[in-house]
Amino acid sequence: AAAASIDEALNTGATHVGDDWQALVAHPALDVVVECTGHPIAAVDHCLAAFEHRKHVVNVTVEADAFCGPLLAKRAAEAGVVYSLAYGDQPALICDLVDWARTAGFNVVAAGRGHKWLPHFAQSTPETVWPHYGLTPEQAEVGGLNPKMFNSFLDGSKPAIESTAVSNATGLTPAPDGLAFPPCSVEDLPFVMRPISEGGQLHHKGQVEVASSLEKDGRAIPYEIRKGVWVVFEASTEYQKNCFEEYMLQTDPSGRYSVMYKRWHLIGLEVGMSVASVGLRKEPTGCPIGFHADVIATAKRDLKPGEMLDGEGGYTVYGKLFPSEKSTGLGSLPLGLAHNVKLLKPIKAGQSLTYADVQMDETLTAVKLRREMERLFAPAAAKIAFVNALTAAGCTRVEVSAFVSPKWIPQLADAAGVLAPGFTTVAYSYIGPDLTWPIYRNGTIGRAKEDLERTARELAQRFGPSGGRAFVSVNKALVTQASSAIPVVPLYIALL
Repeated sequence: AAAASIDEALNTGATHVGDDWQALVAHPALDVVVECTGHPIAAVDHCLAAFEHRKHVVNVTVEADAFCGPLLAKRAAEAGVVYSLAYGDQPALICDLVDWARTAGFNVVAAGRGHKWLPHFAQSTPETVWPHYGLTPEQAEVGGLNPKMFNSFLDGSKPAIESTAVSNATGLTPAPDGLAFPPCSVEDLPFVMRPISEGGQLHHKGQVEVASSLEKDGRAIPYEIRKGVWVVFEASTEYQKNCFEEYMLQTDPSGRYSVMYKRWHLIGLEVGMSVASVGLRKEPTGCPIGFHADVIATAKRDLKPGEMLDGEGGYTVYGKLFPSEKSTGLGSLPLGLAHNVKLLKPIKAGQSLTYADVQMDETLTAVKLRREMERLFAPAAAKIAFVNALTAAGCTRVEVSAFVSPKWIPQLADAAGVLAPGFTTVAYSYIGPDLTWPIYRNGTIGRAKEDLERTARELAQRFGPSGGRAFVSVNKALVTQASSAIPVVPLYIALL
C-alpha cells in the first residue's frame, strides 16, 4: 500500500515514495538512511546531510565509497553516527570473512570476489554487454536490466570499485599494477592466491584480488566463484597447519594456505543485516579505516578533446585499481568523478586520466570532499617526498608526527611496510594531584584512561609473540612546549 507522507508510512507500515530526499534524511523518527541511488555524486550529498541530522548511513552506492569513503567515515564518527558498507553486496561480505580470519588468529594472505573476466571486456559498451554477459537483449529487456550498470560489472569497473572499498576497510592493499584477474576455481584459491615467490600469483601477502571464472582462452572454469567472495589465510603456527589437515580444509600443497568462501551474494535480500547491525548494535558491516586504494578513470578507446565522460559502464572510460599513493602522486581522476565532465586533451586507449585532462566543476560537494580527503589522507610516500623537498630547500630540522588510534594497530599488521616486527607503541597519560583525582581517574576521563590501558594489554598479548610491545606511561602531568608558556601551568606543576 502507498502512503501519502513519511508520517503516514511510519504510522501504517505502508510505503511512501517521494522526491524530497532532504525531508527524508531530516525526519526525526528515522534512525538509519540506506543510500542506494547508484549515483556517486548525489550519494555524497545524501550521506553528509544524513550525518548532519545524526542519522546512521548504510551506503549501497559503493561507487561513492570508492572515491571518498575514508572521509565519509571520518565525518560520520565526528557526528557520533555509524557509516557502513551494505551487507549482501560483496565488499561487506569480504570484510566479514577478513574479520573472521583475523579474529580466529590466522594471517590474511588475500581476499576478494569472483568475476567473469577476459581482457577485452574492458572495452565493452552498453551496446555489446549482453552477449559477453551471457544474456540475449530480449532477456535483458524482459528483466528491465540496465545495460550501463551491467556493463560496469563486465568491463572491470565494479570489481575495481569494490576492491577499493575492501582495501580501504581492511588494510589489504592492491598490487602496483592493480587487479590481475587470475583464472581460478574454488579448490585452487589457496594455490593461486599466494605469493609468486611460493608458486602463486600474488604480488605480496595482504593483497586484494579478483578471481576470474574464465580461463585465458575463454573456457569456463568448473566450480568457479563468479558470484561469490573468498579469503585465503595462512596458518601462523604448526598447530594451525595440523588442524587444517585434520579438519580436511582445502589447502595448497604445503598445507599452510587455506580458504573460506561464499559462492553467492544476495545483494538487497541481505541488506537488512546492515540496518540491524547499525541500528541495534551501532556496528558497521564494513567501514573504511584508511586510504589504501583508489579506482581511476581509464580510456576505453582513443578520446578526443571536447568529449564528455560518462562514468562507469559507459562508452568512454572504465575503472582501474591503483594503490592510493600511485593515484595521488599522479593526480589521477577518480572514476566516481568522471561523470558528465568535458575532456580537455586527447587521451589514448588504455591511458589513465588525471584531473588536468578534464574540466572539473570544483564547486561540487563531492569534488571538494575528495580534494579534502587527498590532503588529509596523504600517503606516506607523499609525506616523505614533502619532507625531502623541505630539506633540499635548506631546512636543517623537520619534525613530523602522526596519531594512530590503538584500536587500528591490529589492522595495520596486514599492511605491508607499515607495522614493523618488534614494534613499540607508547601512549602517555596523566593523573594530576589528589585534588583532581575524582576527574582524572574516577570520572569520565578516567574511563577513557582505563580503556587505553586495556587496549595496551590486548595489544601486548596479541603481538608479544612477534616482539611487539605496548605501554601506557602514566605521569602526574604532561606539559608540551606550547602549554609551558601558559601562565598558570608553572604554578600547577609546582603544586604536584
